[in-house]
Amino acid sequence: MDKIISRPLTKQGRKNYDRIFKDSKKFKKKGLSMKNYIFTKEMGEISGLGGSYEQTCRNMLKVGLEFLDNHPELDPNFHRFKNIYGMIEEDNEDAKRLSETVVKASNNDCTGAMHQAVISSILWIRKHGWDAYVKTMSKKGK
Repeated sequence: MDKIISRPLTKQGRKNYDRIFKDSKKFKKKGLSMKNYIFTKEMGEISGLGGSYEQTCRNMLKVGLEFLDNHPELDPNFHRFKNIYGMIEEDNEDAKRLSETVVKASNNDCTGAMHQAVISSILWIRKHGWDAYVKTMSKKGK
């Protein structure tokens, strides 16, 4: 099995990972697989909170990216609210499908802030690519 995180999964994390990716072959499209989304030690955190909170964000991010890799025809659109973090609104069915997928990856146990941070990251990665994300997240002072 590919190592996909910089820290080992907890027992519950391993259980969730195995459940989500038991049919991992269906996620392979155009030569993409989970091994393309590896977090390096140099990368900063999505949440900045560490521990299982951060691990959940990373799991959600990977599942969301794989979902979009498997469904390149989707065009999820979201909007956010000025000066409010942790609340985003799905503007179309594609966005609802992506949200459902990432929330399910958290075992239906994520905060609004986690959801918004992950969706924002997914959309940024989709536009700029994983390599650019790794580079951006690896900058000192992040």
